[in-house]
Amino acid sequence: MSDDTQAAVMQAQIEATAESVADIALHVSQIDCALRGNGRKGLFTKHELLETRVASLEEFTNEVKALRLWMFTGVAALVGSVVWSAAQMYLKAG
Repeated sequence: MSDDTQAAVMQAQIEATAESVADIALHVSQIDCALRGNGRKGLFTKHELLETRVASLEEFTNEVKALRLWMFTGVAALVGSVVWSAAQMYLKAG
């Protein structure tokens, strides 16, 4: 192989490598834009917002469960009071 042929092959390989590096740099830039957001909500921000929403919904679920317990207790007390009043009225009448 002559020196000119080797130089041409090497030049072609260098150009192909340069194109590959440029493609990789473009993809890395696109990934960076997706992660950071570039003025919009990025993936990290969206993930944090979703985690916050999930935590809020779990807290709300716990509050609803506690409210149901208190409501059940209140209804049971009301029913007990009505039954007690009815029993007293029945005993007084009899």
